[in-house]
Amino acid sequence: MQIRKTLNGLLFVVLLAALIGPAGAPQAAQASPDAPGDDEIIYIDASGYIRVIDPNVPSGSQEIKWVSPEGGWFDFATGDFNNDGDAEIAAIGNGKLTIFDPVVQDSSITPDGEYNLVPWVRLHERAAPGTPSLIAAGNLDAGVAGDEIIYGYSVSEPNNINYRLEVLKTADGGRTWTTHINNGYGSRWDFVTVGNVNNTGSDDLLLIRNADWRFDVREVDNNFAVIFSRSGNSMFTWRSGAIGQFYPGGSGEFVVARTFSGTSELASVLLYSNSNGAWDVAENDGMKFYPHPNVIVAGDVNGNGDDEIFWLRSTPDATGTRLFMINRGGDTLPEFKSPLDADNAYKAAAMGDPDGDGRDEIAVMRNDRIRYFYAVETGNAALFTDYAGLTTNSRSIKMANLDGEGYVPGTRFSATPATVQVTLTAGTSKQPNLAIDLTASGSKTVVPITVSKERGATWLDYFVNTNQTPAVITISQFDARNLTPGVYTERLKVTSTEQVLNQPFYITIQMTV
Repeated sequence: MQIRKTLNGLLFVVLLAALIGPAGAPQAAQASPDAPGDDEIIYIDASGYIRVIDPNVPSGSQEIKWVSPEGGWFDFATGDFNNDGDAEIAAIGNGKLTIFDPVVQDSSITPDGEYNLVPWVRLHERAAPGTPSLIAAGNLDAGVAGDEIIYGYSVSEPNNINYRLEVLKTADGGRTWTTHINNGYGSRWDFVTVGNVNNTGSDDLLLIRNADWRFDVREVDNNFAVIFSRSGNSMFTWRSGAIGQFYPGGSGEFVVARTFSGTSELASVLLYSNSNGAWDVAENDGMKFYPHPNVIVAGDVNGNGDDEIFWLRSTPDATGTRLFMINRGGDTLPEFKSPLDADNAYKAAAMGDPDGDGRDEIAVMRNDRIRYFYAVETGNAALFTDYAGLTTNSRSIKMANLDGEGYVPGTRFSATPATVQVTLTAGTSKQPNLAIDLTASGSKTVVPITVSKERGATWLDYFVNTNQTPAVITISQFDARNLTPGVYTERLKVTSTEQVLNQPFYITIQMTV
């Protein structure tokens, strides 16, 4: 399953050279009121923390302000891993792969914390088998609900296996992941993005590896079978690419950017389409750009069903174009281009729909700013919002819908400890006076409560110091005087006359005799 086909996979790449241009006047983004399914902007800061910008907050919903609990992250991907209708974040760094759900809509899930009254949870974490360097996500197993993850990591194995690409899938809401496919290679892959080249079945991969000057398009569910490959010419360095529906109708296409010594005698952007079962360059003369682009992203900026191509580059010309749109849809979109800033600092880009109007927008990122162009379809590059006063890693940026149609805050119960376990000898009793702290968080911290035994166990006594939160539930006695050896379980049931998302709330008490 995919939330947006333009968001699955790696929508950024590093510019190996910087970019320039005079800044346009920043204006407020025209958000769509109550827009369902609008995207958030997600990026990694200079300390490796993953952060969220929420340009459009529907009325009655909370602004998403999530920040990863620890820094040091190298890169991330987004996808609907637990099949709940909104996106989660898969991050690599610190020698591990971690899945975060920044917006927990399911009240039965105990969150790990809150940001701006919005609960979040760490769904999964695992040690990486080697040093991870690539990650993307998409519908990589058509037989499994939700999205899958592909990540690449360096290894040192027999038979000259120095790098692995592994696809992970989950069947339990993102908590447990198993290997779908794991293939070894002699050299490291430098870039990956995900999309559906033939518009059927599971998604495909566009991979770049400059150890042998190649790029491949591969079919995941056919054991990474090669759909198309080009390699062996050391004069070209492949930089970036995207999969999309660039021509109306038919199957999808893919586009790649390359750099080389020289100017404009050869195409620097190659757009491939399928004709009679064969992939070939569909555009050539019209794609001779110099200086050469380094970053390629794609999205549907007018919502008509076909994608537009955007490139990002460096140029010594102070007023030259650094961000440019290529439209092969046959429609009447006006030209879009921007010189950006004069210091060549913009190095990454992402596309999505933060205003929820059904049309994609583009954001570009530099070390200290994210510029969000919110009306690309008008051709007016002066319509942007600058998110300044921040730091970034100049590499990792995505747009994805983290909160579905918006998160409406509520109240939640929590208890510390949430489970109590004791052991008694048969024929004895114990008065532990064990305290359980019961609290409410979210939109209210004080709500009326009722605490009762779910099963009416006579071996357990307790009392509550107040009839509202915050409260202390004290276990006053465990009584095994009339019990035979075994395990006895009771739950304390907490309810409220006010709306609480996770009520009835249960505290498990277990006594082993």
